[in-house]
Amino acid sequence: MEFARIDDRNQIEAYLRLHPDTHVYSLGDLEDDFWSHTTWYAALDGSDIRAICLVFTFYDPPIVIAVSEPDNAVMPRLLESIAGQLPDSAMVHLGPEALGVLDGAFEVSPLVPHWKMALKEPSRLEAVDTSRGRQLNHDDVPRLEALFDAVYSGAEVGNIFYPFMLAIGPYFGVEENGRIVSTAGVHVYSTRYGVAAIANVATHPDARGRGLATAVVARLASELALRCEHVGLNVAQANVPAIRAYRNAGFEIVAEFHEGAITQWA
Repeated sequence: MEFARIDDRNQIEAYLRLHPDTHVYSLGDLEDDFWSHTTWYAALDGSDIRAICLVFTFYDPPIVIAVSEPDNAVMPRLLESIAGQLPDSAMVHLGPEALGVLDGAFEVSPLVPHWKMALKEPSRLEAVDTSRGRQLNHDDVPRLEALFDAVYSGAEVGNIFYPFMLAIGPYFGVEENGRIVSTAGVHVYSTRYGVAAIANVATHPDARGRGLATAVVARLASELALRCEHVGLNVAQANVPAIRAYRNAGFEIVAEFHEGAITQWA
C-alpha cells in the first residue's frame, strides 16, 4: 500500500462516485473554481484508490475531510502517514475509523458527532407546502446576515456564510414583517458533477416550531434535484429538530462523521 498525494481529477472522481452521497462536498470541490484550493492524498493499491483525504484551503482555516465508506480500515493508515503534511491548524471532518489518529500530532478539540444525509425520497417534497419560499438575491444579504446573527449569537460554533455564496447556487427564504425568518442555501452546487450540498439552514428563534425549516429546505431541494442527482447536507447528531425537518423533506442518514478543530502541538 502506498500513501501519496494525487492530482488526477478523473481518478479522484471515479473513486468518489463509488459512494457519491458520502462524498457530495468533495465531488463539488472538483469544480474549476475550487480545484486549485484542493490537495488530495490517497491510499493506493497499485492504481486503485482505497481511501482518500482532502485538504480544502478555500476557507480559513482550511478543512481536512477524512470521511470514507463504513469500516474502511485503510483510512487510519492514510491519515497517520500524512499527518506531518496537514496544515498547522484546520477544521476536520473525521469518519469513525479516523477518530484518535491525529491525537499524537495535534491538539484536537472536542469533536462533535454529525450525520451526512442525502435526498433519498424526493416524493416527500410534494407533500410540503413551499409556497412561501422565494429565491433570495444579493439585495437580501443584510437581512440574511441579521438572521444568522440572531440564530448564532452566543453559539460556540457558527456558520459559514459569505455574500458570494448566493452566486454559487440558489438560496431560498421566508419573509415576515420585512425580515427573513427562515432560509436554506448551498455550500456546493455543481451541475457538471451532479451534486449539491445544502447549508446555512436557519430559522429565527421567534419563528421556530412552525415547519418553516422543512418548507425552505424542501423548496431548495426541489430546485436542486432538477439539475443534481445527489443532494446532501451535514447536521449535528444532537440537532434533533433539524434532523426531523430534513427527514420530512425526504432526506435520510447515509454516513457518520465528527467535526472539530486541530492545532499542531507547539
